[in-house]
Amino acid sequence: PLEIRLASVRSIKFPPAERTTNKSGEFAFELANGDVIRGRLVEWAPDSVKVRSARFGLLAIHSRALRQLYRLEKKASLIFASLAGMQDWTSPDEQSGDWKEDGDHLWTDQPGASLTGQLGVPDRAVVEVELSWKDSPDFVFAIGVDSLSPEAKVDGWRLETVGDTLAIVREYDKTADVDFVAKLSNRTSVRLTVFLDQKSGTMKAFVDDDQPGGQVFEESTADRNRRRRPGRDVRVINRGSQLRIERLRVSQWLGAIPARRQAGQSSIALSDGKFVSGAIRGFDKESKSLLIGGEDEDSSIELEDVIAIRFGSPQSPRESAQCA
Repeated sequence: PLEIRLASVRSIKFPPAERTTNKSGEFAFELANGDVIRGRLVEWAPDSVKVRSARFGLLAIHSRALRQLYRLEKKASLIFASLAGMQDWTSPDEQSGDWKEDGDHLWTDQPGASLTGQLGVPDRAVVEVELSWKDSPDFVFAIGVDSLSPEAKVDGWRLETVGDTLAIVREYDKTADVDFVAKLSNRTSVRLTVFLDQKSGTMKAFVDDDQPGGQVFEESTADRNRRRRPGRDVRVINRGSQLRIERLRVSQWLGAIPARRQAGQSSIALSDGKFVSGAIRGFDKESKSLLIGGEDEDSSIELEDVIAIRFGSPQSPRESAQCA
């Protein structure tokens, strides 16, 4: 046996699990602590959701711990599900050691360190990202980057810090479209959801799931014509003392931007591109439908039509038990 001092171990990686085929009716249930459980919905109660997982058997997930769920089978809109260390990313040769893995998360304490992920950003995309930092935030997060372009600098649409302010930026040859997103003072992290339409040039950001942030508007015909092709990549640049990529997810943007939810409601994305907001009160096993609204209301949605459900900010702390 080879003995290694535990204090000298930075991380341990296990062989990847045998690749599984997404089965019809399976969803990924994302929890507040970042864990993802694959399985079928069995029961929906006010305080818990029961899921049958091929790996773990029958699980009861605390409702307050659910962040979102999304369909895994072929008609799903998911493009990039979650971080998995450095395997989907590249950095300049001189910066190859600047980024480090912490489980699936990525972090750096080197100013100027950059990463590019060829993640296949679609023409109309929804990008969800969570970034954290120490000291003061100073970073660039760019979407729709064309890293294969012969041009020296093709930065796509950027979320960029200016002092303690986060701004949304789109630069053109002679002008730029800039808008305020959020104040980052007294914060150590930010969670963003971005809707990007590369063909029209529009982009809109939401903070902490559904708080409206900034937006850039449709490009002029001249600017749109100068842009040769959509960018498929994501780029992250650290300009401060430390930056961590906690979470990243890319999916196709179907339909319109969902309306803002009321407290206690969920946003349900359907396969036809529409969104429905409401409180989910149960699951009818016979009809395989979600029951929406109060007990006196008779509203339901067939589970077969559901692409994803977002529950908003989880109420349970990350360190608490998520499943039973």
